[in-house]
Amino acid sequence: MRMNHYKLPAGVQDLLPEEYYNVSLLTEKLKNKFRLAGCRFLESSAVEYYDTFAEIRNRIPQRQMFKMTDGDGSLLVLRPDMTLAVARMAATMSATASGASPLSSETYHSPMAR
Repeated sequence: MRMNHYKLPAGVQDLLPEEYYNVSLLTEKLKNKFRLAGCRFLESSAVEYYDTFAEIRNRIPQRQMFKMTDGDGSLLVLRPDMTLAVARMAATMSATASGASPLSSETYHSPMAR
């Protein structure tokens, strides 16, 4: 099979300077609206264990995940979804005194790979 080194894989794209500027501007406007509403941002790891996503009911198809292995041979994926990552983060934090979720006013803006 001959590879074409001048094309990108399906589903990915480059942003040229004007496009990048427009996307960045829009992103910052949206983030500012969330900040004004009292939200704080968080960021999870871009790499997760494959099993985290493989064992859920409405799982993301394996063929849509970017997979790799770590030094111990564990199967890893580039984060294909934020919901489980944020749930994992919330589970590792203790609930507040009021009983509210420790991440009740947090939001996220992160790339995902599918």
